[in-house]
Amino acid sequence: MTRAPASPKRRPRGPSRTGRAGSPPHRGGGQPPATSRTTRTNSPSSGLTVPFGHAGAIRSGWATIAPYNASKHAVASLTKAAALEYAADGIRVNALAPGAVDTPMLRRAAEAFGVTYEQIAQDYPIRRIVAAEEIARVVMFLASDDASPVVGHDVDATGGYLAG
Repeated sequence: MTRAPASPKRRPRGPSRTGRAGSPPHRGGGQPPATSRTTRTNSPSSGLTVPFGHAGAIRSGWATIAPYNASKHAVASLTKAAALEYAADGIRVNALAPGAVDTPMLRRAAEAFGVTYEQIAQDYPIRRIVAAEEIARVVMFLASDDASPVVGHDVDATGGYLAG
């Protein structure tokens, strides 16, 4: 009796830096260097990136602006993937999801759509538009060592819009 030729075995991917079998290999290819987890600075965080997403990445999105919604969902997904890849190097990645922020762009949009700031503010539990300085303070917190355990998160800075 003859045996059928063995099917070619697919080489399994090695564990990633998260140690999960089947995960993509280390970004340099193969296994991470033995020192990758021990080359940290004394600081809880040696780097930070905060891409700006939008509430549309956490919420299901809005009708008529599918490309915008898709781009914000991409930011959220990239944030999580990058956070997992770089956390062992002491680099934290979090996205910021602001809602309506008092900027010239929002003022132009409100005027173009014929709505007032007061009308926009009624959509938010805090009943006001968030100031750009408030968003800057959230980023400053994320950059501080106080936020060292915050990794791979879409930070809601909408004034409560996403809470309900």
